[in-house]
Amino acid sequence: MNEQNDKDNKFIIFFEELNKIPLPGWIKNNILIALGKGIGKLIISSFDWPTAYLESKSLSIRTKAEGNRIIQIEAAKNASELFKADSELTNRALHYYAEKIVSYQSNREDIATNFIKQIQTHKINDENQNSIDEDWLDIFWSVAETKTNENLKIIFGKLLAQEVTNPKSISPTTLQLIAAINSDIGETFTRLCNLSIDIGNFTFVVHPKANTLFNNYGELSEYGISISEQMELESLGLIRSINSVSLQIGSQQGLVEANYAGHKVEFNFGKGVNIIDLTRAGREIRNLLDLTPNQKYTDFLFNMPDNLIKFKE
Repeated sequence: MNEQNDKDNKFIIFFEELNKIPLPGWIKNNILIALGKGIGKLIISSFDWPTAYLESKSLSIRTKAEGNRIIQIEAAKNASELFKADSELTNRALHYYAEKIVSYQSNREDIATNFIKQIQTHKINDENQNSIDEDWLDIFWSVAETKTNENLKIIFGKLLAQEVTNPKSISPTTLQLIAAINSDIGETFTRLCNLSIDIGNFTFVVHPKANTLFNNYGELSEYGISISEQMELESLGLIRSINSVSLQIGSQQGLVEANYAGHKVEFNFGKGVNIIDLTRAGREIRNLLDLTPNQKYTDFLFNMPDNLIKFKE
């Protein structure tokens, strides 16, 4: 009971802090939809939610509540019959599902807490004032509730903040992909992203050792990524191919602005470079990670002959 009270008090504090931020009405609507889907009972007494929106939802909520009540009554009847047949089996089943429900709800609330922290400083895209898609939320929470790893909970909080403030910016494929990533793969992908450059709609790694002898396969082992790990990232759909391709990425008008492992840079690869590119899902996940440049790789990148890259002042 004390633990739940602490969590309730924590939500009250976060909502009070959230209420101090001048959020647009459409963002408040999206927050309500997102957390309503995820944690059910919201503590919103101190939050200035749009009254008209709440009223528009009331009939739907009452209808769902009545449906849930009928289901619960029927479930109780069935459970009662099952008790008569095999009480031990029923007790085991009830214990299993009770633990599962409590665990899932706890994970949801932890992710909601991380989301509330993220939304307070998240950049809002005023050009995309759409409502968050409820089908997307169904997928999000069904995947998120199974995550017990604290780092993944933080990532899911970031995912939700991104989608609330910029609807349809995170694809359902990305959500499903994250569900398949274990901690080892996550660490490998983070190491790759620490080598990556993002220019908005395109994210890539400049390959230092591509060659034609092995079908353009090149080792990244000295930067912490083996060929087999690259192949695993490809099979999961995080990178498009471990085959590097040659590409010119430059501008006659000047330097191209980009993000290199979380840092602003300018570059002009006018002579062409060999790259491995990330998929859309890989790019979306990459932009949620806290990245740190690999110093050895940075030395290579910033000393490439006939090309230029520098940190932006």
